Amino acid sequence: TDFKHRLLADRGQRELLMEMLPEGLREELMLDLNQKFLYGIPMFYHVGKGFLGQLAAKLRFVEMLEGEKVLQYGELCDTLYIVFSGQCALLNARGKLIVKLERGDFFGEFEVLQPKVQDY
Repeated sequence: TDFKHRLLADRGQRELLMEMLPEGLREELMLDLNQKFLYGIPMFYHVGKGFLGQLAAKLRFVEMLEGEKVLQYGELCDTLYIVFSGQCALLNARGKLIVKLERGDFFGEFEVLQPKVQDY
């Protein structure tokens, strides 16, 4: 767990450093680091580099532990989630598997565009 603590602390320091950069430089750096990954996601195939740069600058990486819930059934979803690595399972209210998501898969896009209580 000491390793995990250091990993999370390092990630927090990187986030803090990124926040200190001017917005244009932050967009450029995040786009450079994540462009290939983002353009590999179908909904971003045809978006312009400027939009993708703005999106990349807003990315927040969150490490989830196995079994940890991203959303609870009935919560308002106001975030687009993209699986960067590992897997994520979407379950219905009874805990039944709806779909297993992997790298590049995403969820929450409908809720972000039209906020409402998610009904997975």
